[in-house]
Amino acid sequence: MATRPIAQTLVLLGSAIIFAAAALDGQLPQPWFVAAGNGVAASVIGSAVAAAAAFAACRVTMSASLSWIIAAAWFAATCACALGLLVSGPNVGVIVALVEGAVLLAACLTLARRQTPTILHYLLSAMLIVFGSVHILWHDAISQLLPESMPFRSAWPWVTGSLQLAAGFASISVKLARTVFPLVAAMFLAWIPLVHLPRILADPSTGEFGFAAMAVALAGCLILAVRRLDLRSQSTP
Repeated sequence: MATRPIAQTLVLLGSAIIFAAAALDGQLPQPWFVAAGNGVAASVIGSAVAAAAAFAACRVTMSASLSWIIAAAWFAATCACALGLLVSGPNVGVIVALVEGAVLLAACLTLARRQTPTILHYLLSAMLIVFGSVHILWHDAISQLLPESMPFRSAWPWVTGSLQLAAGFASISVKLARTVFPLVAAMFLAWIPLVHLPRILADPSTGEFGFAAMAVALAGCLILAVRRLDLRSQSTP
């Protein structure tokens, strides 16, 4: 039972930081399609969503109204990314943002409705396949995101990409997902001190805080999915 509050806190805390960073920048989580959503509107919307997510995270339990506010924000982000793809065509940044938004939307709905995690489960599998492909196909760009002090810097995208690809395909199986998802969540959380913290110290921008917060939120999604898969297996005769 203890895993649910942990997962919920990670999802909501990560969301709160992401939208707080958006409010400070005056630009909603990227890539947003409607330019009118930036500026003052972005600051107001981002602040409101961040406050709702932070309050829900601190309370550990969240009301229906708070859950729908956060889910609606991620739904808008996902729709904006989809529109961006339709207008501008394939773009790796938009695709990554799309799968991240879809996963966080599914996680918030899973928390709110206490439903079985079928959609969240398969979205997480798809997300890992996308992430793994990006790490391998855009190896050089990913390696540039790593701290220069990290040993074997150029090799890490091959390692993380291969692991995420393998995890994505393996986790399609419910049985394997129960093992794979916690391991990937641990990897995402390990990126905080290994990758994100050095980058924040070197450049304490809102964007860097947003990247770190996304790793926290996605780790929560993975833990939440495992918890719900366990509950579903226990209820199945």
